[in-house]
Amino acid sequence: MATHSRRRSVIQPVLTFLSVVVLLYSVLIAGQLLAGVLIVVFVWMVYFFFRLVLAVERIASALEDISTAE
Repeated sequence: MATHSRRRSVIQPVLTFLSVVVLLYSVLIAGQLLAGVLIVVFVWMVYFFFRLVLAVERIASALEDISTAE
């Protein structure tokens, strides 16, 4: 369980930094803000979907443990 929180604490700052870099690049170099926003939104949606899958997996595992304990 500690590895999940440690991994999450590493992934979020990295994604935030990359999001800022992509947005700055899209505004300053490419001149297309919408393209950068779309890329950032897509990356964060994938990340949150991954977190949702992990949460559902943890819930299913906990329910399985409860059902085997009875």
